[in-house]
Amino acid sequence: MVNGFKDGEGIEYTAKGVILYKGLFKNGKRHGEGVSFLKGKKSYVGLWKDGLKTGKGTIWLDNKERFIGNFVDGQKDGQGTLYFTGYNTVEYEGTWKNNKKNGEGKLHMKIGSSETYISYNGTFVNDLFEGEGWLWKRQGGYVYSPNRQWENRVLPVKVGLWKAGKPDGFFTTYKIGKDSDRN
Repeated sequence: MVNGFKDGEGIEYTAKGVILYKGLFKNGKRHGEGVSFLKGKKSYVGLWKDGLKTGKGTIWLDNKERFIGNFVDGQKDGQGTLYFTGYNTVEYEGTWKNNKKNGEGKLHMKIGSSETYISYNGTFVNDLFEGEGWLWKRQGGYVYSPNRQWENRVLPVKVGLWKAGKPDGFFTTYKIGKDSDRN
């Protein structure tokens, strides 16, 4: 304790004696390396600054979502990878700003229990496709392998510009390795 505040290594508990946080403190706030807990399970492991997640860390939410990457003032910011498993399976690797996908990234999704897979490689702004990007879809003949190699000479489904998550302007659409139409 320094001036009545936790300082150095310590543990924070709920009123019922359940551990909330174990790690370093500075001026009574989480600061430095530490682990936070939610319902008795690890919810965040990483760096803190002035009580907020700041720096490299890993966060778990509801046993379905995990984010490994950088935080600034408690929000996903910088490079990071999000994994989500539920009805839809999602993986996003790329740049974040204010808890949203912003900048270059790769998004891979499996839709429900179907055999539909969608992948996007390009730019994001506030979680939406923006600017130049490539969209792949595997269903009914479109194939894009998990190791990011083309199979059976199949090309991307849509290549072009995006605005607010929708195609914008000139697009080329491909099917089964052939240039099939231009939008």
